[in-house]
Amino acid sequence: MGARTVIIGVGNALLGDDGVGVVVARRLATQRSPSWDADVIECAVGGLGLAERMVGYRLAIVVDALLALDGEPAGRTRRITLADCRSARHAASTHDTDLPLALATLAELGEPVPDAVELVGITAERMDAFDDRLSAPVAAAADALVASIAARFDRGEKRAP
Repeated sequence: MGARTVIIGVGNALLGDDGVGVVVARRLATQRSPSWDADVIECAVGGLGLAERMVGYRLAIVVDALLALDGEPAGRTRRITLADCRSARHAASTHDTDLPLALATLAELGEPVPDAVELVGITAERMDAFDDRLSAPVAAAADALVASIAARFDRGEKRAP
């Protein structure tokens, strides 16, 4: 780790659309250039495990699948806040904590947590069947997000516009 930014793809690539974050991370890892000053990693856990992967970076960009809100179509890209993670389906468990509390705890322990965390979600069509493919709308959204993130780093931008 020497980069200032980490891009983390969260999910399970064997559960259909739940793997969209992993798919995005894998594609970005193959496109990443040294000029990006970013590491790209995959993560299958939330809470403290996810927060630990952010330690030492100034900026963390997290990509994950989201449950659709009422009437929301699959494949919609949405920015969410850390506060939204308190009610996330897989971001916490009875044996762990939510992402905001995990980051606060690490900071209190003196760990260098990011100054900024950007959370980007893509609404899923299906996340509960064993399948290593994304649904069509989620795959299209993943392609667009990969292109957007790659273009942003190719331009040298550190924050989203």
